[in-house]
Amino acid sequence: MMKVNFCSATWFCFALLTSQAILAKGSSAPLEKKLNIAVTANFAPTLKKLLPKFEQQSGINTQLFIGSTGNLFQQIHHGAPFDIFIAADKIRPSRLVAAGLALENSLKTYAFGTISFWSSSWQSDNKTKNNLPTFQSLLQEIQANSLRMAIANPAIAPYGVAAKQTLETTELWPKISSKRLIMGSNINQTFQQVRSGAVALGIVADSQLILNNLSGIKIPNQYYQPIEQQLVILSGSKNILPSQSLSDYLLSRESQQIIARLGYQPVIPFISLKGRDND
Repeated sequence: MMKVNFCSATWFCFALLTSQAILAKGSSAPLEKKLNIAVTANFAPTLKKLLPKFEQQSGINTQLFIGSTGNLFQQIHHGAPFDIFIAADKIRPSRLVAAGLALENSLKTYAFGTISFWSSSWQSDNKTKNNLPTFQSLLQEIQANSLRMAIANPAIAPYGVAAKQTLETTELWPKISSKRLIMGSNINQTFQQVRSGAVALGIVADSQLILNNLSGIKIPNQYYQPIEQQLVILSGSKNILPSQSLSDYLLSRESQQIIARLGYQPVIPFISLKGRDND
């Protein structure tokens, strides 16, 4: 499995090289092709844990292109030769379908994201889940102090939208948004800003905390709209069947169990996943 951090400045060169590689290989040997996966930054670490078994079982090689959902969406509109788009929302995959750039029957919800407040100082102070501030006491502290806060950019990152909704619901947005808010281009950048100590507090994905064995203050679901994460196969793909195989794999019982353990709410209710491996 290869990983590429895909930026808009380099997509054209990639598109040309990839198109030439596809033409050279032809369409008769699907197991020799690379499946080009555009994946949202928040789900990329989880996908990396899932892909080795998928590649082993399917014989399909994969290549990752990681970025914010908004940036990847724009790259697809400009012709980036991805096969499948694993987004952090349901809006942009649906827009691709409406534009004829993705296959309608391939549109699937694969997970629901959740978010938490987090500060790197909590770990350096040896705080555990049991002695972190409560959600309400943290809100009071934010109100009372001039804390800088990091979130993903709501204009391009669905986790940023959820973070903004949380700050609006708690009536913190007017107080924070003017001078104290630091926006990352995606949720991974936001996490790194907080982890480095450059920003005292941030709203990050629960999956990031779990993958790094960190403790945060979970934001109750009622403070933001569900982060429904969807995937879609692009209509210009030369790897439709391999893309469908990956979609099926992500929605399998085994993958959904892993997705749930890594900080997401699964599509299949988690209670139905336990003790049913012999079905």
